[in-house]
Amino acid sequence: MKLTEDEARQLYRLLHALLAHVHLTEGLEPPVETAEDYARLPPEAQCSARVRLSEKPELLATFLEGQRAQLTPEDVGIVEEWRRVVPGKFTVVKALKSGAVLCGGPENRHYLVLGIEQPLEAALGGWPLPAFVETRLLPFKGRIVYDGILARYPVLLGSGMRGSANRDYQAARRRGQVLTSLTPLPPSAAKPPARPRPDRAPQVNEIVRLAGEIRGGDTCVESPAYSLLRAAASLAALAAAGETCAYTLHPELSKARRALTRLQNVLYDE
Repeated sequence: MKLTEDEARQLYRLLHALLAHVHLTEGLEPPVETAEDYARLPPEAQCSARVRLSEKPELLATFLEGQRAQLTPEDVGIVEEWRRVVPGKFTVVKALKSGAVLCGGPENRHYLVLGIEQPLEAALGGWPLPAFVETRLLPFKGRIVYDGILARYPVLLGSGMRGSANRDYQAARRRGQVLTSLTPLPPSAAKPPARPRPDRAPQVNEIVRLAGEIRGGDTCVESPAYSLLRAAASLAALAAAGETCAYTLHPELSKARRALTRLQNVLYDE
């Protein structure tokens, strides 16, 4: 699903005006004078203003102060909502008629995200889902969109990671935890807080510490077995810390798989 043509024009008009203000105020290169100049920059040059805005969110306020007279009340309300931007790395888990499901960001949440001029998954150029991307999610008229730039990581997920990402999404969907808006619910509509999860991180971190001290061994099996232990402990530490994003877990899982393969090779050689 995507925005209407009028909505897409409004989004880009406001977004480019804001980012041109950031680009000009911060003296970024190449120089621009207008929103149209900014829109003509290549994506890598446009990213500089997006990064700077993340570093200096007060630039949004200075933009509104200088442009409020030229903006409609609706425009002002839309831009003010962008203080709720969610930047980060995400897994594009699934494409639905109602939007694309992304998982990740600072809180590892699931989001239903609309495309702008085309469905979000079409911006991946046919890359199979799930896919790892980096972008910034924005509230827009009670829904969630992205900021027009979708940086894809060239990582193909195996069947195990694909299954895990889908199971996480299905669990979030059943619990009603797929966000369709970045605007907080009023207190009367908010759900009661979930029961606190037990903090297993200290125990797991102690296992990581102890596993890191075990090296070598008297048999050819011990060394690869201890490598597998260290890799599995590091993966468990991320899980105990509440990490659920496939992009973040993937490197540690890959280490564990390589360690397991080395151990299997030793055992089969035996």
